[in-house]
Amino acid sequence: MSRQLDRAIGMLIAVMLAAPVSALDSDRDQPIQIEADRLDVDDAKGISVYRGNVRYVQGSIVMVADEVQIFTNTNREVEKVLADGDPVTFEQRMESNQQLIKGRGQHMEYRALDQYLMLSGSANVSQCGNEFSGSVLEYFVGEEMVRATKDQETGERVQVVIQPRGDSPRTDPCAEPPKQ
Repeated sequence: MSRQLDRAIGMLIAVMLAAPVSALDSDRDQPIQIEADRLDVDDAKGISVYRGNVRYVQGSIVMVADEVQIFTNTNREVEKVLADGDPVTFEQRMESNQQLIKGRGQHMEYRALDQYLMLSGSANVSQCGNEFSGSVLEYFVGEEMVRATKDQETGERVQVVIQPRGDSPRTDPCAEPPKQ
């Protein structure tokens, strides 16, 4: 995966939840660790397919999926990442408040050249009690634009829950719990 994917996930979540946060800068400098039951690599085509309980970790970023496909160009730069699962889950710690942002969906797609990130299939992103869900959640990184759409088959609509910000740690859902 790439620094662009780290940034895209962090920006998607921050924009969707209207929170003034960004992903940990140190995540992109951390080594990538991927575990899976099986790995198939086709260097000629630039495709790596990880199957079976795939776990991707880079710094505070953790993604779990049934299958992850990574497509690279001739310079071995990531062009596209596809993840499928029941569900695909991810989490990442934010720089400003150290809170975890969590997301899930049946499918995740990231296209580096287009700077595009998409979660689909009962997609959900949450942080500090704030939630954003829909059939498809798309983030256009370069345009800093988010699009959420309802499920065309069931008609289930986009849902957003935004918690009120409080003036004290007792009423702010993102505040750290008081130390005992």
